[in-house]
Amino acid sequence: WMTLNEISSMTFNSYGVKRKPIHAPAIMLNSRKEFNNTVHNALLAHGAACQAIRAASPQKCFVAAAENFTSYVPVFDSPENIEATRLAFMRDDRNGAIIMPILTGEYPEKWLEDAGKNAPDVMPGDMKLIGQPLDELGFNCYSGMYAQAADKHVLDLLVQAHKIHLILDKRY
Repeated sequence: WMTLNEISSMTFNSYGVKRKPIHAPAIMLNSRKEFNNTVHNALLAHGAACQAIRAASPQKCFVAAAENFTSYVPVFDSPENIEATRLAFMRDDRNGAIIMPILTGEYPEKWLEDAGKNAPDVMPGDMKLIGQPLDELGFNCYSGMYAQAADKHVLDLLVQAHKIHLILDKRY
């Protein structure tokens, strides 16, 4: 059984802040906080679906989710680049907001720091519901990104540039 297919497509492409979304229902939201709460509610629906499927099944069943999270690959195989790849994966907006909470039952610390005041409103019990155990995970891979280690100053500049790009691009 599958709970939801591609929460990121369902949310990132269907709800927008300062931009018209490309997919239905094409709803304009007032803030990035409202957007992150929309994603959070989709994660709650996934968790509730996991529980409902297991409760309704008369026998052991397999519950899965499918997501098109952003994959990262180290530019060169070194311990520093592998760690940079791990951090980039968790800090990526789609990964930090969706796949990491599904798999771990929590938002990554760095993702929450990046979200700041726009982090979703998490109520008691939310993360336990979101982090329901899965038997399988589908990965719909359409593209990937490379990651390379950099010193903290460079990383801070890149994060800031990424935020500025998102603002200028009016994607969020």
